[in-house]
Amino acid sequence: MELGRRKFLFLTTGAVAGVGVIAISRPFLGHMNPAGDAPSRQYTDVDISDLKEGEQILLHIHSRPVLIQHRRPSDIEAVRRAEIEHNNLQPDRDRIKGFDGEKDPRFIILSAKCDRWGYIARPESGDFAEEGGWFCPHYVDHFDGSGRLRKGHQTNDLKIPFYEYISPTKVRFFKSPKPPKI
Repeated sequence: MELGRRKFLFLTTGAVAGVGVIAISRPFLGHMNPAGDAPSRQYTDVDISDLKEGEQILLHIHSRPVLIQHRRPSDIEAVRRAEIEHNNLQPDRDRIKGFDGEKDPRFIILSAKCDRWGYIARPESGDFAEEGGWFCPHYVDHFDGSGRLRKGHQTNDLKIPFYEYISPTKVRFFKSPKPPKI
């Protein structure tokens, strides 16, 4: 009889202590949540002023890999030459943006994820590496300096993420397409 009573007291004491810990910690944990009226972060700003000619960076923005490349004049010329030689390529001017509506061909910003299986395109490798191109090893796809598929098994070019220039050296990336201004 004594053993059953002891178990009951231990269980009751443990239950009361557990409820007390939850009651005390809940307000503290509640302060860690964002305020209900706080806007969620729908964009990320990136400063590209330190990116030197010929350099490129791979960033993870909103859980997506993004390539930003500061193209050399020779890279831009190679991209334009490819448009003349292959008339089925999307024009480079349609794949770039700039500040105040002026397109800046020096910078190309692309999603680094290939369409199939989500592999990351490798910079400075493949058949068009000397022109600033990329290479996806899974399907042996070669992309030129504008992110256009030039050789391989995919059917799509590297995609362009949702972004806009907010100054000549700052780029704002959005999680989804930016809603139009009304």
